[in-house]
Amino acid sequence: MKNQMILLTFLSFGIPLKAATTYEVPLDENRQDLKPFSEITMTKAKMILKDGKVQLDYELPEELTGHKVRMKFESTKDVQGASFSLDGSTGLGTCEERPLEAGIYDCEMGYNREDLQVKPVDVKKLLEKSYSDLEEITARTEVSEIFFNEARGFIRGIRLKVKQD
Repeated sequence: MKNQMILLTFLSFGIPLKAATTYEVPLDENRQDLKPFSEITMTKAKMILKDGKVQLDYELPEELTGHKVRMKFESTKDVQGASFSLDGSTGLGTCEERPLEAGIYDCEMGYNREDLQVKPVDVKKLLEKSYSDLEEITARTEVSEIFFNEARGFIRGIRLKVKQD
């Protein structure tokens, strides 16, 4: 009861609760059946503003690639305003601040396919180890295939942290 009261207090004062950063694989209209499996919580993702530049550093979800793949991007120029572009050796991205959620961004990322290093055999092994339902394993495998073929995705709800020297 006390926890519910605290939650209601946060909500009534408009204090945002910390939401998870997610990685989303975009789906065609005819593949919306995979939507529940296309959004994956990210455990290692950070975006830092330092000396006018944004640095985005994250690991792609292992269930998309079969192993750890670290990505690093930096803003192409000093950041001013609610949106900016990112560049990295593995691709490009654009980030936009969410309206009414100061400091929270959604980023669209595009990759060089060869840099993704997707290993379908490892993806399947990881999914079979993590999930017991055959339909879910099949759906998540299809999402990984779409990710590899499209070589793009969205990082949703990442907080920009300002680093002071």
